[in-house]
Amino acid sequence: MHTFLITVKRYDFTRITITIPMTPPGNKRVLSQPPLFLCIIVVLMLYLSQGIVLGLISTVPVYLASFDATWKQQ
Repeated sequence: MHTFLITVKRYDFTRITITIPMTPPGNKRVLSQPPLFLCIIVVLMLYLSQGIVLGLISTVPVYLASFDATWKQQ
């Protein structure tokens, strides 16, 4: 059984250690984490969607400036 230790330092310089079991009681099955490649794909999709928006925001003024549009018209 795996355990998780928490050590807390108090103001009077004493330590309290709490042990929390990582496995649930009663032999219940714990849901595992999603596969690593799925997490990587999700992160890449989020970065891609953020980059598209930031790219459009930065290129629209340049595109309008190519048509001699003033800052007020943009």
